[in-house]
Amino acid sequence: MDRRSADGLVFGVEVSTFYAPLFRAEDIHGDPFELETARRKGPVVLVFCRYPGSAHTRRIGADLVKKLDRLRSMGATVALITEGSAEKARRWSASLPGTVILLPDDGDLYRVYNVGQDPLLGRTLIKSWRRLPGYVATLSYGHGRPGPLTRVPAVFVVAPDRRISWSWQGKTALDRPDFDAVCSAVSATK
Repeated sequence: MDRRSADGLVFGVEVSTFYAPLFRAEDIHGDPFELETARRKGPVVLVFCRYPGSAHTRRIGADLVKKLDRLRSMGATVALITEGSAEKARRWSASLPGTVILLPDDGDLYRVYNVGQDPLLGRTLIKSWRRLPGYVATLSYGHGRPGPLTRVPAVFVVAPDRRISWSWQGKTALDRPDFDAVCSAVSATK
């Protein structure tokens, strides 16, 4: 089911009338990344996810790895946007060859792209109650307050003309994007 964000973006469908906000950021290795430059080379897939140490984020990365070759063959640049420890992000990047991993300051990119928070502590915890260590970590890091732990995942496909041609945003912090749909969206930008 599709849903609208507060500013009217529709998630899970083609949203060709919205343009991607441009940004510059350093990746985890200190190299510059500019959306303007990347999108001129081809479509850009922006994947927003929780902090890199989370098991859920690692599962999103594992799902993405299965589609990386296909995305690259279509000329796509894949950028993962996450928050938290640069050291954990560097370790995580070893399993995601050829992707750009960005750690924006203070969640600015999350706000600009209107990526939300999981509004209900219980909804996320109920899904993960079997994982006691994760439950304890969730509580000890202040789950329920805005921050990396409560981020919902989101994906934006930015076409070379800067249109957001497709987007998806999870309803909870534990939702995972369908990367087959992402590949189809990237293919449609050509």
